Amino acid sequence: MQPLQEKGLKFIKYSKKRNLLQVLFLCIALLFLLAYQEISREHERLTPVQNISTLLYYNIDPDDLVITVGGNFNPRSPWNSSLSFQDIPLFCPYISKVLTTADLNILSLTAPFISENLLPLDKSRALGMLPEKAYLLQENNISLVQISGNNILDFGAPGLVNTLTLLEKKKITTTGAGLNKDAALTPYYFHNAKLTLGLLSLNANPPPGWEAGENRLGVATADNETIRKLLSEMDEKADTILVLVSFGDTNSPRSTKNQRSFARALINAGAHIVIGTGGNLVQETELYQQGIIFYNLGNITPSQVRFSYAKESILLQIILSPNGRSRVIAYPLSLGSASTRIIFSGIPEKILNKKILWRLQGEAPWQRKNNFYFLELPFFQLQY
Repeated sequence: MQPLQEKGLKFIKYSKKRNLLQVLFLCIALLFLLAYQEISREHERLTPVQNISTLLYYNIDPDDLVITVGGNFNPRSPWNSSLSFQDIPLFCPYISKVLTTADLNILSLTAPFISENLLPLDKSRALGMLPEKAYLLQENNISLVQISGNNILDFGAPGLVNTLTLLEKKKITTTGAGLNKDAALTPYYFHNAKLTLGLLSLNANPPPGWEAGENRLGVATADNETIRKLLSEMDEKADTILVLVSFGDTNSPRSTKNQRSFARALINAGAHIVIGTGGNLVQETELYQQGIIFYNLGNITPSQVRFSYAKESILLQIILSPNGRSRVIAYPLSLGSASTRIIFSGIPEKILNKKILWRLQGEAPWQRKNNFYFLELPFFQLQY
């Protein structure tokens, strides 16, 4: 019996020692991983912005129309109260450079701009932004914002009116909401020398009472027949029709049945490109009929949501070409505590990159090019 007890005690001691060694090895591996990540980020910070040519491998012809579209915009305040938004760049230099190559930059406004005396309709879920955050839109060359989201009326009519007034003063165009139904459903047209883009913003399923009416402010939504008629009129004026859709705060990694039904109906009605916003997660791309659907882009600025999926996003750059070589570039983004950057090298970044591609890809033939994804649009048989 004695030898058996001795063997048992030896086994226990050996197991404890082995477990301690395993924990020690894991700690060392983690330290190496964190050091490697920091070195990668330091290299990125030190890389001159003029090396953007290594990132943007494609050529943009003078006749091309370039549109950049980002996700939900609601930047968090700086972690240090002594700092202002001017002290901390919202985007890394590479994102800023990408935005300067575009003719039109678009973001989706998550919440209204409010003053301190405004009261929310529901304190438990209301989102609002201080007016000084509008400076960030101007500084980053954002010329158009979608305001058809499910939080834009969290502070009622005063919040929406404040937002419309402030952005008009800043000379930033709004789409997707208005003081009445006609204003909310008014298309926006953007031209270059060769092409015309028609843009419409909608809310797929607004909260009760938020729909704009004949004499009532609200968000843009309409029945299928009205949308079909509107897109038909836009088709007479524009070469390409882009529809931005607020699908609400969906946290599904794949599009829902209602999302697919709504987006496909828009393509059937005459839209060429449909881009979904409102959710925290990047969702898949779908090639449908003679159009393309991006079901959700995620957040363009750090979200209040703490989960990792809310810190993964994409920035789309759509290049429409009169020679028929239209294409899309998708830049994978990582959202930090106060700023957003394009994902580059490093083991954690590669893992993050694959997660984003897994969500984005769907059945679309995305190709990996350097640090971003590339998608040709040969099916765009548009009469430019």
